[in-house]
Amino acid sequence: MAKRQAKTGMTIRASASHDQFLAGDELWQLAGRYRAGFLQRGLQRGDIVAIAQPTCAESMAAVIAAWSEGMAISFLPHDIAASNSRITPEQFTQMLALLEPALLLTSRAVVPHIPGGLAEKILLQEELSDWAAGIPPQSGPIKTSAGDLAVLQLTSGSTGQPKAVEITQHMLSANCDAIASRVGANRQDIMVSWLPLHHDMGLSAITLAWWVDAQLILIPTASYARRPTIWLETISNFRATLSPAPASAYTLMTRFADAFTNRALALDSWRYAWAGAEPVHDKHVQDFIRAFSRYGLSPSTVQPAYGMAETVVATSLNRPGKPYAICWVDRAKLELAGEVQAASAGAPDAIALVSNGKAVDGVQIAVFDDAGNPCPTGRSGRLCIRGSSVIHRYHKQPVCLDQDGWFDTGDIGFLHNDEAYVCGRVKDLITRSGVNASPYQIEWVVEELLALRPGSAAAFSYLDFSSHQERVVVLVVHTPSMDKEAATSSRIAVEVSKRCGIQIDLVQYVTHSQIPKTTSGKIKRQQLRQQFAQARHSSPAAALQPQPHSNAEDLSSV
Repeated sequence: MAKRQAKTGMTIRASASHDQFLAGDELWQLAGRYRAGFLQRGLQRGDIVAIAQPTCAESMAAVIAAWSEGMAISFLPHDIAASNSRITPEQFTQMLALLEPALLLTSRAVVPHIPGGLAEKILLQEELSDWAAGIPPQSGPIKTSAGDLAVLQLTSGSTGQPKAVEITQHMLSANCDAIASRVGANRQDIMVSWLPLHHDMGLSAITLAWWVDAQLILIPTASYARRPTIWLETISNFRATLSPAPASAYTLMTRFADAFTNRALALDSWRYAWAGAEPVHDKHVQDFIRAFSRYGLSPSTVQPAYGMAETVVATSLNRPGKPYAICWVDRAKLELAGEVQAASAGAPDAIALVSNGKAVDGVQIAVFDDAGNPCPTGRSGRLCIRGSSVIHRYHKQPVCLDQDGWFDTGDIGFLHNDEAYVCGRVKDLITRSGVNASPYQIEWVVEELLALRPGSAAAFSYLDFSSHQERVVVLVVHTPSMDKEAATSSRIAVEVSKRCGIQIDLVQYVTHSQIPKTTSGKIKRQQLRQQFAQARHSSPAAALQPQPHSNAEDLSSV
């Protein structure tokens, strides 16, 4: 990968009126200075360079410099000081403890949250230019090999503890090549991305552009957050052809469609848009296409994708140039029995599931039951993967593959015509609008707020196909001594949103016996989902009905 980086150049678009362009040789010159500077500071092959700063040319140069010397990089969230930060100082500290970086590139705003033991390893973004100016660039041969660690991709575990996927140079190159082959990416393409660099999809937008030598335009995530319309404006202004985003971003743009009325927006150049990072619903995609077709957007531009950090990013992708496939299946049979039974389009209990395409080159997808046996055709089960860009281990943890090399993704789905369809998840991790939240974290917040003993709250999520949303439910054991003011559903929802960064839809008060647990006291979340699904199918309102001495409140509008 280090030998194929940034020849064409890149643009950082901080705002609609401010672009910073670096030609390929300028970026390489800057990377050469960083490379020499890293060596002067005593860094060596195999060391980890952590980066916690906004999207900027300096970050890109640091990546090239590290890879040129056989080092690994890891991007961390940099907005920890912001009031709307999605991570806590404690989580940030845990990430640094896991990585043990030899160098940390960051900004002054982050420094108060960095443990004192790392003080000598910090390089401030605000001082990088002066630091690098006096260093002659290192221009020796690239020292990276296929087996070297390239990226430690941070991801949230179901317990809330951070994990880091070990991605080697070979895995990274294999996945970039597979994406380029499936999408038909080449040096004539123009890539636009506003995604945070600590997100696997955000980093992959950069590495794909470098792999095929395409022009790269990066929008700092903070600029997108302040004014989301800058995304489509940039695609239009630069005549971009490629741009990925979480599924929720397309829904957000649909809501902003009126803002583009009577403006010179042209999206006819945009030929491929990944939609992933969370469940993708056909209705939301079609709403987006209808809203922007007047600006030249092709019906085949937006394509659902299945991916994860454990495959670098891409697991399966649709091919460009034609609309993705849809499977209409019987919802009740799928949710209650795992049966994939065809249903008539638009039938009352039919749901439309979108195809995420076939596995990319070098990756296999198979469906297994809970006992590890292959599922027959017409059954959903655990989606498992193996291949050249599939994880072998998380950092500082044992190998996480079975004896045949399969990795259990924790997702539930099926294959139809060799294309992957995702319809739920086994794993505890809750994902909504691109945000990952541990159910344990949500439960801790609720139990602390209400002064409950451990095990008195249970959080889980399920795919509500009727509303095309991932719904988050929290069950709370009701006690007579409970603080009535704190126990209001809206108060709980606000507290969870503030501390976990995720919105919950329903708080329901129950008895202890209504939260199923293992003999060791662990909550059986999959059983909760099944019970919830059964209640909804037996009686549409049953899942929301209060139990004795309890109440339930829908929080979809909170």
